[in-house]
Amino acid sequence: MSHLHESEQLRRLQAILEGTRAGTWEWNAHTGEQRINERWAEMLGYTPRELEPISIALWHRLCHPDDLARSNEVFQKHFDGELPYYECVVRLRHKAGHWVWIHDRGRLISRTAEGDPEWVVGTHIDVSEQHINAQLLSKLAQTVPGVIYSFRMYADGQFEFPYISDGVRDFYGHDPESIRQNPNLVFEVVHPDDLEKLHASILESYETLNQWNCEYRVVIDDSEIWLEGMATPERDWEGQDMVTWYGVVVDITHRKRLEERLVQLSVTDELTGLYNRRFLLQRLAELLEEYRRHSVVFSLAQIDLDWFKSINDTHGHLMGDEVLKAFAATLKNRLRHNDIAGRSGGEEFLILLPHTRGPEARDLIEAIREAFASTEFFGDDFEVFKTSFSAGVTEVFNSDYRFDQLLSRADAGLYKAKGLGRNRVHLVMDNQISNDAAGAN
Repeated sequence: MSHLHESEQLRRLQAILEGTRAGTWEWNAHTGEQRINERWAEMLGYTPRELEPISIALWHRLCHPDDLARSNEVFQKHFDGELPYYECVVRLRHKAGHWVWIHDRGRLISRTAEGDPEWVVGTHIDVSEQHINAQLLSKLAQTVPGVIYSFRMYADGQFEFPYISDGVRDFYGHDPESIRQNPNLVFEVVHPDDLEKLHASILESYETLNQWNCEYRVVIDDSEIWLEGMATPERDWEGQDMVTWYGVVVDITHRKRLEERLVQLSVTDELTGLYNRRFLLQRLAELLEEYRRHSVVFSLAQIDLDWFKSINDTHGHLMGDEVLKAFAATLKNRLRHNDIAGRSGGEEFLILLPHTRGPEARDLIEAIREAFASTEFFGDDFEVFKTSFSAGVTEVFNSDYRFDQLLSRADAGLYKAKGLGRNRVHLVMDNQISNDAAGAN
């Protein structure tokens, strides 16, 4: 009965060896005797007969010198009881001349009467393909301008990075091994305003298995960069709530800066840096809608620089541009944080003043008029000259349903200011022109 049981065990062991395509070896560390099976020799392109006489000398002859030294070191640690078994990846010379990568495992099973290591048994598994793939992945990761990674998340929310390339140092400020040990390091440097969005995108991809894509910022040493992550999720095992993503993270800071610049150019006047007419009218419509829905009052001012054509004719268009830029700088310095100023025409400007009544708006524009009227300019002949502006100011009212009604009313005030000699501000209340502030022309 015992004999049948042992035969069954041997049969199963043989089936396992054949199924795993493992080479087997036995080595007497005391005498140097060695035994191998056919698969051990086949991995190297030989038959067992071609390798005879088989002894430890064969191992020394076929093993790469660097790996032989490392293998001997691991064997010794195992013999000394420091390691429970022997395990080492080594290169063995194939009959055709190339190296074969072998995952070598073994264990001491007996000692001599004197206590010296005797028989050691083990297996060889050909891992050349896996090793080549790992090398290719490593080289690919070095050439890709970003981070290649795999990210795994479990049902309880725990997560890990089974693989992450060396480029992670530049993006997250930590080496790959540190992140594998503590994956939270990646999320600790994400901009606080983007962290919730990032977590939500990962969870959505986990639940739906849709492609993951997210743009977010990280902050390293007070330096902010934009990153874009893209990955394909895969549920690892049937019935298991574990998902692994395979993807890449790239630096999109330059693209983001360009997008911001394009947006800025689309809404600003290139010469003055103020908003352009299109943006001003869009914001005016939004302010009017807010007033109609929630009674949030606002005012606006139409401004025109006085005698601007004569400045161009007398001092040249370059000086005219300097006057426009100086007026824009005055507006930026004098207006409040929520005020909106823009250039609506050649020397025409529109100012939107949220949460501001008409009289308060008039006083603010008058203070700007006084400041600008005192500004000195120097022509090419070193002639000093000053200039001024005229303005019409109005407040939104219940009768205003379209923004052109407000613009027409502010225009009426502007033309009244010009008709009275320029360099003055007129406030228009409803359809009446009210008290004004004026400076000497």
